[in-house]
Amino acid sequence: MRSFRSAIALLLVVVGACGSINRYETAQQPLGQALFAGVGDVVIRIDRQRDLQNVVGKADMWGRKTNEGFTEIRYLGIDADGSIVFARQDLAIHTDETTVTRMGMVPVPVSSTTQATGRVGNYSYAGTATTTGTAWAPSPHATTLAIPSNNIPIRLTPGQARLIRVGGFTVRIREVTAATVTYSVEQ
Repeated sequence: MRSFRSAIALLLVVVGACGSINRYETAQQPLGQALFAGVGDVVIRIDRQRDLQNVVGKADMWGRKTNEGFTEIRYLGIDADGSIVFARQDLAIHTDETTVTRMGMVPVPVSSTTQATGRVGNYSYAGTATTTGTAWAPSPHATTLAIPSNNIPIRLTPGQARLIRVGGFTVRIREVTAATVTYSVEQ
């Protein structure tokens, strides 16, 4: 029993030593390169994640992440007034997913006590037996809610800076035609 308590104490120290939960943004397009997109194509997609939370509210010690959604910007073309038109689409994902909900099965301590009394000839007896162990039960399920936004138009009018800032990234428009846009992504 003492070694079990020591193991639990060590586990809590290791798990408690994990870092705080961080959020991450990753652009799917390469940074600093000349890129091309046609009408309707994705100019930039930014995926958002956060560290998976463990049982004590810290970051998962194995570095696992959970999805928090994405942002996409698509090229729509040039308007009659010369404005460059894009559409922004966001998807926010809210989840209570943790390391426990990803386990599949979780250990559950079980205990059973049996008592018996009786008589055998001239002798009485009484006894108690306790059995302890671990059973495995399905882990709780995570709840995930995806909330899409409507398309948000982005218009860059003639003479306006040809930059779109989204998250921690900047899209720098280099050249535009009615059918294509040449751009680069910077962080």
